Amino acid sequence: MTKLFLLLILIFNFCFATNENPLYIPSKTLPSFNQEDFSKYIDENKKWLENNRAFLTKNHELELFLNSPFE
Repeated sequence: MTKLFLLLILIFNFCFATNENPLYIPSKTLPSFNQEDFSKYIDENKKWLENNRAFLTKNHELELFLNSPFE
């Protein structure tokens, strides 16, 4: 009976929990995809990432490099 009670409490808790972690919040916009050439596409996407990415490490430059488009 105690196990059932604990299970019900856990289920209730998870059903109504809100996650404010930025990793789970979708971006309000997406980068545009109508650039004249690929270099402009790379630049615009890097700027978009700088403004919209939820960085996971303190090394933002490395994260931008690893998540930016490349040829």
